[in-house]
Amino acid sequence: TVFATDLYKTLVRRSSAEKEQILVARFFTIIFGACTVGIALLIPYVGGIVDFVLSTASIAGGALFAPIIWSLFSKRQTSFSVVTTTLLTLAINLFLKIMAPSLLDLKLTRTMETVIGQSIPLISLLCFELYYRFANRTAPIGSVTITHESFMTSPQLDLEARKQNSFGIRVIGVSMALVGTGILVLGFLSGSSKVVASVGTVIILAAIFIFRMGNRPILKTR
Repeated sequence: TVFATDLYKTLVRRSSAEKEQILVARFFTIIFGACTVGIALLIPYVGGIVDFVLSTASIAGGALFAPIIWSLFSKRQTSFSVVTTTLLTLAINLFLKIMAPSLLDLKLTRTMETVIGQSIPLISLLCFELYYRFANRTAPIGSVTITHESFMTSPQLDLEARKQNSFGIRVIGVSMALVGTGILVLGFLSGSSKVVASVGTVIILAAIFIFRMGNRPILKTR
């Protein structure tokens, strides 16, 4: 559904009808299902489920969470910057994990995987942030730019938007807490990666902070 509505309709074919989006969603369901089965069959060859999950967290954690968290505090990040950052980070991390050992004789340690996996999305988002700031651009909603004045002309719209944002922030906080807990537990079970356990702790603390942001009282605009 995300790929059909947020990516396909937004970035590929804006004029697509609902029936076409449903077909695209079914196509992506088959693709992701096949990928999931393939990954499950490969788990024994990558050292077991613990190493697989820790590697996945190092590769995909920053790519998935960094753009979302950054967007909570910035009005300049757009769907293009978020999608680009995620795809760029995943591509680089997968290359370093899968292809670099054979092509470049380079095998990263778990610590380096984690550091690189978190650094690339932050650097990418910072570059987009600076570019949009110098270009004096803010994130659009459709064709309308988010400004304080536009919200002031519609207090009810402002209130509803704030409620939705607060709910979304709480959902992100809970999701991060669950992921951080899983990484923390797996870090202890592996018994060989204190860095991974530390990353899990940091994610949990960040999740608590974000969840508390979502619980702040919503003030009506006058």
